[in-house]
Amino acid sequence: MKKIVGFLILISTNVFAVDTYNVSNNQLTIPSVNVGNITYNNVVVTVGNIISLSGTSVPNQSAEGLWTGTTSNGFQVNLLVLENNEYWTTVGQVSGNNFLISAFDSGGFIINGANASTYFKEYLPNYSSLLGYGTGTVVTNALISGTTYTGTNPAVKVTFTPLPNSNYNYNKQADINEVVGNWSGSFLNGYASNVAISTTGSIYGTILNCTFTGTLKARASGKNVFDLSIINGAGCGVVGLVQNGIGISYITNTGKRQFIATGVDSTKTIGDMFFAQR
Repeated sequence: MKKIVGFLILISTNVFAVDTYNVSNNQLTIPSVNVGNITYNNVVVTVGNIISLSGTSVPNQSAEGLWTGTTSNGFQVNLLVLENNEYWTTVGQVSGNNFLISAFDSGGFIINGANASTYFKEYLPNYSSLLGYGTGTVVTNALISGTTYTGTNPAVKVTFTPLPNSNYNYNKQADINEVVGNWSGSFLNGYASNVAISTTGSIYGTILNCTFTGTLKARASGKNVFDLSIINGAGCGVVGLVQNGIGISYITNTGKRQFIATGVDSTKTIGDMFFAQR
């Protein structure tokens, strides 16, 4: 059979009907093959290994994991890509030992080989949002680079590499016990907030005169990410508004535990972020 397959690769074929391939038995049926002056009809070949194909093919690269990068207009961006290519970012600038968050993004990658495209929303402290998109390339566990456009701003170049020496382990199961208790922190607009998380993942929080409730549970992927859902209660600007997103927690370089949670509404118009340390 190897000699037959090798011989067929070298000959010139004229196909007068459609070739068919049976995936159950790896058989390729060719209606007609010309070898010199002889025509062979209904040739059946059992396919083993594919020796060569015209053109090139690159397996889809993976962007999953935690990345850090800088933009051509001076911002630092931390990027968390989930198993389904959904992603969340924090956008800000470093001042001393502090990372001052100025916005966050929520979007998704479409990856074909090493080529990637993305559409996302960027959420700002004044509760406005901008539509963005980008194109670039991905190399698994090594590099994400490309160009993004947000609103009417000019193109911004950005390059990401895996976050070095990170205390956040994306590949372990999220543990609710790490975040149980009281948190005093801030939302994206700078307003202070208090949030309490129970052992069952129930959330109760306040910001100014607004109260909200929600749930936090380990993501089904088994990665170190929580699925988050928040519902606005009494005193909030939009009572009953539901925002869904993610939460993560890790130990910082100063030895404190950090908790970051982000969520957006179903229309992806409104989004907010909570961050705290204890």
